[in-house]
Amino acid sequence: MNELLLEEKLIMKSTKISVLLATAAIFALGMTSCSSGESTASDGSKDTLKVSVDGTTSGAAIELGIAQGFFKDEGLELEISTNGNPPAASAALQSNQIDFGSIPLIPGINAQKKGIQVTSVAPVVGYPEGVKADSEFDTYGVYVNPDSGISSPKDLEGKKVGVNARKAIFEAFVTDEVAKDGGNPENVDWIALDFGSQIESLKSGRVDAITLPMPFTLEAESNGAKKLWSPGVAFYESGMTSTWMVGPEMSKDSDTIAKFQRAVVKSNDYANEHRADAVAAAAELTGIDAKVITDSGKFTYFPTVMDTSDISRISEKLVKIGFLDSPLEVTDTTAIPLP
Repeated sequence: MNELLLEEKLIMKSTKISVLLATAAIFALGMTSCSSGESTASDGSKDTLKVSVDGTTSGAAIELGIAQGFFKDEGLELEISTNGNPPAASAALQSNQIDFGSIPLIPGINAQKKGIQVTSVAPVVGYPEGVKADSEFDTYGVYVNPDSGISSPKDLEGKKVGVNARKAIFEAFVTDEVAKDGGNPENVDWIALDFGSQIESLKSGRVDAITLPMPFTLEAESNGAKKLWSPGVAFYESGMTSTWMVGPEMSKDSDTIAKFQRAVVKSNDYANEHRADAVAAAAELTGIDAKVITDSGKFTYFPTVMDTSDISRISEKLVKIGFLDSPLEVTDTTAIPLP
């Protein structure tokens, strides 16, 4: 892959998101001038929803659902914004600034354990049953330089490993795998860097390993980095890895939640059945050419079932690796079943 082309695509992605957000803000302002408040349906539930996605391929299904009219069929209109910072998205949910937010399980569980009032209502992305490590659906990667001498997770003991945030998803991935491989994760030197800075830091030798999601995995590979392993399936095993969450105000609106849930399930099912369309939507979201995504052999899976045992299993694993003192109790205030 042409490295300059990929870097140009990533720059385009950042610019595009900024333009989209600015456009959304202008549109919202125009709507405000025409209305004295938020739109509500005849049954009292909201029909215009503020929805936050994370700017990755995980947002492809909901984009397809909007295009296919699944949300319109439920009487819903979505105002989409992008927030790639899970703690910030959780805070926006709790303060009712947004109605629905796409939050990975680990920061979602952490937020709930800290008393932040967010509730899972539908699956975003995950893995189907029976997937194997390094499957086509695992879009995460741990990367090293080819001449690093690092050949297994255990070798990361005593090394500098880049993560986008401390005690978050990627640190959990590496901690779990280093321990399973016989190493001591307490001896890993964690360096907090954004994904783009991680790639540059690996090239310069500032860090020994980096942890990335797609599309940053594609950039790392174009720069010659060697993938040590795909950590997603190894950690999650199967089921949901990210959920749509609501804050305290929206959690009371069971009618709107049910409408949103039905539309999400249809959207996820459509995305799984129409891979080319989903890849095209992901390309629009990330600014990466659809052919580049297809040629990578990796893409996202969108679950159509919300099994709360997935939340319990990951919560217990977080206790095992020392990220939580006790597991999260899954109740109707932490997860609302699909209708």
